[in-house]
Order: sequence, then structure tokens, then C-alpha cells
Amino acid sequence: EAAFLNCKSLTDILIPDSITYINNSTFENCEKLEKIELPKGINYIGEDAFKGCSLLKNIIIPAKVDKIYEGAFGLCANLDYVDFEGSPSYIGNSFYGTGFYNNIKEDEYGCKYIGTHLIEVVDNKKQYIVIKEGTVSIARNAFSVGDIRKVVFSKELKVIGESAFG
Repeated sequence: EAAFLNCKSLTDILIPDSITYINNSTFENCEKLEKIELPKGINYIGEDAFKGCSLLKNIIIPAKVDKIYEGAFGLCANLDYVDFEGSPSYIGNSFYGTGFYNNIKEDEYGCKYIGTHLIEVVDNKKQYIVIKEGTVSIARNAFSVGDIRKVVFSKELKVIGESAFG
């Protein structure tokens, strides 16, 4: 695994092909990091792995990435473009505080999705929610706001994140 104790001056990084995962908080607050090239064989990206990398503008998520955990790219304020080469089985609320996240429009039930992943419910006045067909995961804390009384789940749902209804 890659680890930098002090990455304040790091501007770009090419992660070696031998790396198969990025651990939690590995590059957190590398504020000058502008470019990241993830290896094609990477399987998952841990919580807060790149959190606070505020100069990062785009990222390509390789096809083999199966899980992207909460906050992986959180607070990367300039991150506007994310290219998913594959279909991860789980995407937590890993892009909060980014331009990419802010451009996601919620549906009529107040739900925000990235592909087939429900990442957050933003309308706290809804009492009835229908999760769209094809949804495979619900992010951690996704329903932590509001007064929801009834939820209709997708038949394809496989993962419900920790405290999703906390």
C-alpha cells in the first residue's frame, strides 16, 4: 500500500501497478495534489483516501474497482469530472463536497444517485420513497435525515451501508 505521512507538497502521483487497493486516509489533505493515475488492477478505494485533495479536477476510476468507500474523494472542491470505466458494486457517499457531487440532480423522491448507487437522500420532508429499479447499493447514512415512514426497495439491491437509516 502507498503511504505518505506528509504529502503537503505532492502535486501528482502515478500509483504503481502492484497496488491493488488504496487504504483509508492514505492521501488525505494532500492539498496540492492535482493529478492521480490509479493502476488498472486496483480493487477498492478506502474511506477518506483522497479527502481534501482540493486541487484535483478529474479522476478515472479503473474497471476493476469494486468498492469506493465513504469520503474517498470528499471535499475535493475542484473535482468536477469522474469517469467510471466499470461498474463498482458499492459507491458510498464518496464524492461529497465536490463539483461532481453538486451537479448530481436528485429525483422526485429527493434521492441522489451515481449510476446504480443511491448515495444520499437530500429532501428531509419526504415520508415515502421509491428507490429506482436497478439500484444495487445504498450508501452509509443515506437516509439519516428527515421523517421517512416508507421505503420501497429495488429488487436488485445487494448492499445497504452502515447506519443507512440511522
